Amino acid sequence: MTTLKSLSRSVFEPQGGTSVTVEDGKTILSLPTGEKLEFTDIPCWQDFENQIGKTGQLYLHGGQFIPRLASLISRKDAAQVLDSYFSWISSPEKGKQNRLNPSWDHATAMRIESILYLSSIHPEYISEVVSQTLVHDIEWSCLPESIKLNNHGLFLIRALLFGIAHATSDESVLGQIKNHELVRKCESTISTMLPAIIQQVYGEDGWCGENSPLYDRVWINLLSSIREKFTDQLVHLSLLEQIDRTIELADKTSRFQLLPSSHYVPRGDSSRLPTGLSPIFGTHFNERVGIWVYSNPEFYLLATAGHSSITHKHVDDTQIYLSYKGVDFFIDGGTHSYNYSDGRVKALRSNFAHSVLDFESPESQFPWDVYRSSNRIINARIVKATETYLKMEKKVRDIVLTRTIKVDDKNVFAVTDEWDTPSGEAIKSRFLLPNNCTPYATDREIVLHRLGKSLRLTFSENITVSVYSGETKSPFRGWYSTKPGELIAGNCLEVSPAKPSKSGKLTYRVECIDEEILLPADFSQCYSQTQIVSLAREQSWPTMATWKKIDIYGISESNLTIALALSTAGFDVTMFSDDIGSQSTSVAEIQVANIAQRRPSAIPLISSQPETYNKPFVVPVYLNNESEGSNCVWQAALSGMTAVQLYYASNKAHQLGLFRGANYLSDLVFRRFNCKIYPGCSIGNNFTLGCGGIGVVIHKNAVLGDDVTVAQNVTLGGRNKRLGPPKVGNNVYFGANSVFIGGSIGDNCVVGAGSVVLEPVPSNSIVAGNPARVIKKIKVRS
Repeated sequence: MTTLKSLSRSVFEPQGGTSVTVEDGKTILSLPTGEKLEFTDIPCWQDFENQIGKTGQLYLHGGQFIPRLASLISRKDAAQVLDSYFSWISSPEKGKQNRLNPSWDHATAMRIESILYLSSIHPEYISEVVSQTLVHDIEWSCLPESIKLNNHGLFLIRALLFGIAHATSDESVLGQIKNHELVRKCESTISTMLPAIIQQVYGEDGWCGENSPLYDRVWINLLSSIREKFTDQLVHLSLLEQIDRTIELADKTSRFQLLPSSHYVPRGDSSRLPTGLSPIFGTHFNERVGIWVYSNPEFYLLATAGHSSITHKHVDDTQIYLSYKGVDFFIDGGTHSYNYSDGRVKALRSNFAHSVLDFESPESQFPWDVYRSSNRIINARIVKATETYLKMEKKVRDIVLTRTIKVDDKNVFAVTDEWDTPSGEAIKSRFLLPNNCTPYATDREIVLHRLGKSLRLTFSENITVSVYSGETKSPFRGWYSTKPGELIAGNCLEVSPAKPSKSGKLTYRVECIDEEILLPADFSQCYSQTQIVSLAREQSWPTMATWKKIDIYGISESNLTIALALSTAGFDVTMFSDDIGSQSTSVAEIQVANIAQRRPSAIPLISSQPETYNKPFVVPVYLNNESEGSNCVWQAALSGMTAVQLYYASNKAHQLGLFRGANYLSDLVFRRFNCKIYPGCSIGNNFTLGCGGIGVVIHKNAVLGDDVTVAQNVTLGGRNKRLGPPKVGNNVYFGANSVFIGGSIGDNCVVGAGSVVLEPVPSNSIVAGNPARVIKKIKVRS
């Protein structure tokens, strides 16, 4: 026969996640959240509560540390600490405050079980305040309105069963619990609410209404534990048969949803954890809980719409989750924590962290807003489901969205996304992709590469593709979590018709392929702005070491100007166009080829031509906006270019007759370096500017030879008709603040700082002064 002490230990120990240690006279409570609370005397529990997060508060309110604390410190100290804790937690002010806490019911269940376990191992600590707290908690738990029809309610049911087991045992020292009226209340509440909870969550079919596979198994384990520990009580209440039937059905339906690898599908509040269970393949669906699964040993496709559970924690209606041969392609944001002060964590539950059909709302939609029973914004359902067909519907105010899936082959399916938006919202077919899934696209096709597998999406019409990777501002698209406490920056792929409409549809075929297929030349990688900025920062000024090659799409004056600048800065630049034949050509030593000859790669493809911006593989460059975060590749390149490099590029553009481009680059030099070098002047090789060229002005008709160095604040040229524009020989140095009005300076000369040169300077001379004069001749070695 099981003793009360062993029963108490078997109920309490498996769930006791809070540890207690004593070090150097300090008592340390370590919560499952990783938070620690330390005290040496009677602690201030309210201060502790203010220091920790919501999940930590659950464990503090649950009091699972109480039995461990009583076993570690002296009896006198333990009694004082426990009395202070229960005086605080049972105070009317705390009770009123915590009734508004959605996890208070769960904490109350934990607290009841903690006190009951304490009574079985240390009955000497059951003081009047402890007993009163226990009775009050049980009486509150017996109120039907206190028991929600979810897992929190089931935790309270287990606590009440635990209380009955203590009240009917001769070993119990809790005389208050032996009150027969209180026992009857417990039995009445359990008889009424346990069947109601099971009906709400499992119905008659055994499908769990919580939209999380992990919670499904939590329910099964919790019911199994109740069945094992409290068999006598369940028999007495005539509930054993219902629990047995529910566990049997739930075990089967939960395995419908397992991945072929026997892991939980990381969806909702579930992580990708191994289960040790055998999945049941085939097509399985249930309209009540809004789940449809099509699976075989290689292929897994899950769709969700219209969850029945009141604990609907994720905005995932019309979502699809796709895995092929163990490689996930379309995923769910998953669960991280309850730290909603972090916008990324909050967004995991929103419509932006799921592979859904949605409209482009300016803000994320959160489950506590859109599924509120008093003002439900989203209403969704499975319209029709068969072995190979599914139709889902989602209504958001006056917007009607419909997603239809038809499986054509074991690894191929077709999707039709339809919409009716009277107010004209932009509709998006959104797909959340893992961080190492690389998208490529053309006008009508998307191919995803990941871990040696491919996914091909072929559309019935031209599309527009946008990619967002780990956004750092609202709506925080592209984030997901594979385990609590870990956030990963993935990719959010949004697809819409190239020609938007208020009512319409987008049809596409999805095919899983065993290898990373070789793509035709018209495919290019889809880059998110975040990815480009990240790459740009990795290759920041001055080296730009990673990007050695950049491709430019389209032949125009602006694109050729950009090409000249990048080429001058040391990049390997290739220009592509639809208008060039199969034979490549070159302009100013820059190769120009047909776009059909370009192979898919990680090389950025940029363009400043507005008519190319809607191409899914083009990174736009806006030459009239140099702000950080736009023109990502161009800005990254500019950050590493000097005034000299930009001058050489502007001079090449000027020589080619690209005068607007030449002036654009010259203006860039002026705005970025406060340096004016006209693109039409002629400067030889190895030209150097001191201090970046700040304050330097060079005449538009000046001619400078090779190896000329100009320090800061130097002026070369002026309004001197007698001497004409400056002509400077080779190997000449101009000191800071010097002025050369015009005329000529020979080879191998030095102009001293602050000098004003008004007359020609012969070769091999050092001049200084105002007006400058020769102060020394230079002996030039052969």
